Amino acid sequence: MDKNHVSVPEDFKYYDKYQDRTASFSPQPDELVLTMPPASETETAGVSEAKIRSASESGSLNGVSRLNLERGVAVVKVDSEADSIAVTRIGVPADFTNAIPAFKDADGLTRYFLPDEITVQFNQEIDREEATRTISDLGSHVVIEQRTPGYYTIAVPENKDIFEAVRLFNEQPSVMFAEPSEIGFDDAQAPRPNDSRFGELWGLQNTGQTVEGVAGRAGIDVRVLDAWTTTSGDPDVVVVVIDTGMDMSHPDLAGNLVERNGEDWDFAAPDGSPDDNGSHGTHVCGTAAAIADNGPGICGVAPKCRLLPLRINLSAGMNANRADAINFASGKAEASPAQRYVINCSWRASGNFTAILFAIDQAVARGAIVIFAAGNAGRDMDTDPPQYPGVHRNAICVAALNSRGERASFSNVGSQVDVNAPGVDILSCIPSSDHDFKSGTSMAAPHVAGVCALIWSARKSLSNQEVRQLLEDNCDDMSAENPGLDGKLGRGRVNAERALQAVMALS
Repeated sequence: MDKNHVSVPEDFKYYDKYQDRTASFSPQPDELVLTMPPASETETAGVSEAKIRSASESGSLNGVSRLNLERGVAVVKVDSEADSIAVTRIGVPADFTNAIPAFKDADGLTRYFLPDEITVQFNQEIDREEATRTISDLGSHVVIEQRTPGYYTIAVPENKDIFEAVRLFNEQPSVMFAEPSEIGFDDAQAPRPNDSRFGELWGLQNTGQTVEGVAGRAGIDVRVLDAWTTTSGDPDVVVVVIDTGMDMSHPDLAGNLVERNGEDWDFAAPDGSPDDNGSHGTHVCGTAAAIADNGPGICGVAPKCRLLPLRINLSAGMNANRADAINFASGKAEASPAQRYVINCSWRASGNFTAILFAIDQAVARGAIVIFAAGNAGRDMDTDPPQYPGVHRNAICVAALNSRGERASFSNVGSQVDVNAPGVDILSCIPSSDHDFKSGTSMAAPHVAGVCALIWSARKSLSNQEVRQLLEDNCDDMSAENPGLDGKLGRGRVNAERALQAVMALS
């Protein structure tokens, strides 16, 4: 059945009869929901999709981000210099019928309403004949008779808009409620892993739980559960942890180790083995990529990626050895075109050591990503001394947040910070197959390394610069929780879910 041509709404609200509330919405400038006429009987799904994708890249439209061909619905990005409402008023390509912006509701959630349909539930005593007569009398027709008695998806009457149509039907005494017809995307709830201490990993899922005696705030996390519906990692994406080493037999880590093949992974001593001589490196490894769903213990941000621990001395070590370790890792990246390398460095140097900065530059030139902790001196690096090497332009510099979204009291800040992540009371692995809590920007950095690894796992054809851009462009703004620190906590808290949605929206 052909779709009615409808109007662009100007009043974005209606009275919800059933919930006794006014439902109000704000149009989003960067996304449109468009509907399209049914495909012809001779047109294959592939041809139809190609046509829609082509049409969605014309004028101010910037490509499909979500698509349901069966229902004839596409969500399309709008150029940043344009505006969704203005684009709908100008008109959309002929391959589409109607358009409406995506909306934010009063809870700040994004809603995708079809521009030319609403849904109506009639009162129980209203039979089918009376219901369909009312629909017809009001200038509409049934699009789908749902299985629930008296529940219909109907067309918005010609030259009306969806909110106008909802208000019109809600005025009818025979109607229990009417509301926009809505499509949901990526709504599967990722299963919670069975790791026994997952509930203490507030950085991965913050429900407001109390960890180490501190109650968090729901949603202040890196959004891994929803990200894992896309990917939880790829073994060809390797997180290199340059640190104090790793407990090589830890049950949450050992299964994710890359094959060593006799290589010397110890840059602190001549024994060749990167066994952790403390606990810092093991802890960092666990946050980045501990195995999930293996029963006891914890899991990491990217549990199906692999780990390469390189041991350096962080208590009395030589900077030259640290540069060596970075160069070793970037050499692996250069020699392994089928793999992707994320290098995590949760440490500092005492100053601007050229060999380390050169090693970072080399690593990036060779296609790797390099992440450094911002430091735990609690200072503003715009007015106090900066912390090297984290402030280097080719490194991703990570500040730490607590479970309420506030800057950790110890975390350095400044315009040199690129992003922030959970870093207070972080539970992870320690040697002797155990687990414990640690705090520091050292704990924030592997959260970011894990998110970068997930982005690359979703699309290994991305360059390291594209991964960094996706990471930074899809952060959550934390300025409201941190007054007075505008521009000093980077682009915001890393969000794996948003970053992976952006990856999947790429053409």
